[in-house]
Amino acid sequence: MRLLNKRFFIALASGLGAVVLIVTLRFFSLLQAWELSYYDYLLKLQPYQPYDSPIVLIGETEADLHEFGYPIPDERLADALERLDSYGARVIGVDIYRDVPVPNHDAKSQAKTNHLDQALQRLDKVIWIYFIATTESDGIGLPAVLNDQGRGGFNDLNPDPDGVPRNWFLHLEDPQGEMQTSFPLLLAQKYLAEENIQLHYVTDKGFLQLGKVLFKPLEDNSGGYATLGIGGYQFMLRYPGLANKFSGAGACLINAKATSKNGLKEGPDGEKKECLNKSYPAYSLSDLLNDKIPKPKDVFAGKLVLIGGMALSLKDIFPLPDGKHVYGVELHAHVVDQLLKSAIKAYPNVEYWPDDGEYAWIFLWGLLGGLGSVWGGRWGRAVFFLASPLTIFPLLIWLLPAWWLPLLPAFMAWLAAFMVGVGCLYFLERVERRQLMRLFEGQVSPQVASVLWQSRQQFFAEGRVHPEQLTATVLFTDLAGFTSVAENMEPAVLMDWLNVYMEAMSALIIAEGGMINKYIGDAIMAVFGVPIAKDESGNADDAACAVKSALKMRERLVALNREWLEQGLPIIGMRVGIHTGPLVAGTLGGQQRTEYTVIGDTVNTAARLESFDKAIAPPTDENPCRILIGETTWGLINGQFATEKVGMYPLKGKQNNLFIYQVLDTHRL
Repeated sequence: MRLLNKRFFIALASGLGAVVLIVTLRFFSLLQAWELSYYDYLLKLQPYQPYDSPIVLIGETEADLHEFGYPIPDERLADALERLDSYGARVIGVDIYRDVPVPNHDAKSQAKTNHLDQALQRLDKVIWIYFIATTESDGIGLPAVLNDQGRGGFNDLNPDPDGVPRNWFLHLEDPQGEMQTSFPLLLAQKYLAEENIQLHYVTDKGFLQLGKVLFKPLEDNSGGYATLGIGGYQFMLRYPGLANKFSGAGACLINAKATSKNGLKEGPDGEKKECLNKSYPAYSLSDLLNDKIPKPKDVFAGKLVLIGGMALSLKDIFPLPDGKHVYGVELHAHVVDQLLKSAIKAYPNVEYWPDDGEYAWIFLWGLLGGLGSVWGGRWGRAVFFLASPLTIFPLLIWLLPAWWLPLLPAFMAWLAAFMVGVGCLYFLERVERRQLMRLFEGQVSPQVASVLWQSRQQFFAEGRVHPEQLTATVLFTDLAGFTSVAENMEPAVLMDWLNVYMEAMSALIIAEGGMINKYIGDAIMAVFGVPIAKDESGNADDAACAVKSALKMRERLVALNREWLEQGLPIIGMRVGIHTGPLVAGTLGGQQRTEYTVIGDTVNTAARLESFDKAIAPPTDENPCRILIGETTWGLINGQFATEKVGMYPLKGKQNNLFIYQVLDTHRL
């Protein structure tokens, strides 16, 4: 139970620690860049949804600037507006700042400088752009004729730190405290009016709604944001135009001189072509004014047309989440497209959880990571590692494409908890392994030690080996005449002599799978069949291994006596007692000193067999080792060894008589 408590504590501590770390990093904006990159990845995974966008672009290209001059004169803009109106455009948006008149650069045409004002007064389908900024001094106003007509939308942006506009203002308060409407929203409203789709607000929440889709306003820490810097009514961009498959001929505008890394290609006539993002049909202003667009009514009738700069020299370029760059007018097209698609096709906007939901989600995965780190063995943890977020998260992305779920911080919490838990568990296992191996150090074979470690959980309870009743074979050895030998040897020589004997005998016991339980002076106590309980077949194998080790000890003692005799050292004999039966195995002692041992009548019987009637088959030079076994051991070895019955005798301290057998050799008689 204590081991399980340790593992649970590791899992809980790892999970909580990982969650605290991730939430702290999130709070201080240290994960925001990663979460925004993850959001970009989600946008790339958006499935393609067929949608006939009504947006057409008219670009003010480098060639147009050379032909008409810069800024584009009012007269040219007026001509463009009137042509688009004659071609049946439903709404026209102008993404060109024009707060002061710009006369024709041809001095002979000054009389036509009011042409634009006249066109704007007549064409109420035109929406113009302006810039609020933060003060009156740095703002850029509308053409004077449009003031107070509600036909101007602001162009202020709130790009993320990497320059990518992932969110957009729908409304923003100007320096005078009045709420203004954005350029894309005005265009969408104007276009949707003919579709009988009105903009309204859900009064109980104050949220803007177009059609059936609600535009939930962003908060300072919505989704993966930590410091959004809210200054108005903002919503997340999903860029539905990124998935559009438009590839019409108008996707590239002729640009004879500009050179840039931003997508220039050779045209068939050797001219440079400035290739734009292919989300929307795009035509140059000069093509429009010079009647070079085939079947213009088919192109513009019922469309929402945006006019804006598409020249690199104007530096009106923005990065998109997919890594490409677009002109500002294209960026407006993406925003308008999302508004229209939401209203017409119920294209969902980005959803995200409240803070408490996100923190609960992160905590859940942190806890799962901690639990996964201590669950099962190495393969179990590997399966858990592969089967958890690596399969669940992609499924969630597929099922909830419009949700900005906190999957990245949840995965980081899961991974951190998992790795910390694995590290802590590894450290705990090293400690436990040292504790277990210290308990059995030098007492068991490597094979038994491996089995002990693999089965360690069933042994540890309350900091010690769990006591267990099992059947085992106990072996006792003792030297005959050791007292007289010890009296006639120097202590140092005696210790070296005895160590040679002990090392040789212990190695033979361990080689047969026995465990050296203790050394008692010149005596050895060993146990076969612990600490792992076995069935009857295993008990028989243990009994045979005990007898086999005793016979090998006899052979080794013969060789040692020969060596000692040559060295002038005393030779010795030994007695062995072996008995098989039930006993209790476990640890004895306290926190300062703990010893694994076995207790029970079987132990006492083996000890009595070793010391039984020293006059029976005493050790000789030819046979320096007497081996006596009990009746149960004799029955288990099943005639594998040559034995003879000594008789039935009472053993010291025991009431019942016991059949005693002597082991003669490794071969049957």
